[in-house]
Amino acid sequence: LSSWTVCCWFNLDTTNLNQVLIGLEDNIGMFMYAVDNASNVISIKQRDGGSYTRKVTSEGAPETDKWYFVAATWDGSTTTAYLDGNRIGSESSSQSNGNGNGDGIGNNIEQDGGYFDGSVSDVRVYNRALSPQEIALLYEQGAQAAPPVDGVARYEFEGDVTDSFGSNDGTNNGASFVDGYYGQAGSFVASNSDYVDCPDLSLGSNYAIS
Repeated sequence: LSSWTVCCWFNLDTTNLNQVLIGLEDNIGMFMYAVDNASNVISIKQRDGGSYTRKVTSEGAPETDKWYFVAATWDGSTTTAYLDGNRIGSESSSQSNGNGNGDGIGNNIEQDGGYFDGSVSDVRVYNRALSPQEIALLYEQGAQAAPPVDGVARYEFEGDVTDSFGSNDGTNNGASFVDGYYGQAGSFVASNSDYVDCPDLSLGSNYAIS
């Protein structure tokens, strides 16, 4: 894959766990952490060779009961992360493809753990990398933002985990539905091992998840 973007809205119920927002193992080997228990900060990890390494982290720990918009991009040589539309850091990086263990929302598909404890809203997938301006617009307008072109999948969590862009419907494993930042959100309980299993999205050489 030559480039990608990953982003979503989330709201934490606890911060004392190792919590994965999105795990992509079928294609790119990437995990987005809402809480990384090694440093208690938002972090992006990528599969580099045979193991995962932390690429970019936020400077402070996230709070509970507060909505955040987090995004990460990789342009083929540099990983950049954003929080609430603002760049929080970049790092030169290489990347290996995933090992085929699956794609999902709310847990570490590879290790069957790292379950998320809180709410996730409006996960989007595109087959190209979004620009910083597009990321800022998604934050400023939230779920009401007009979708950028080339959409592959969108999980709005409006009472289900269907794909409103296409046919890549998810499989809900325990998540309930609550009020979100805009509309509804998926509510995940880590102690119940709630998560959403997503199909292999076959994203091609450029994609984005937001």
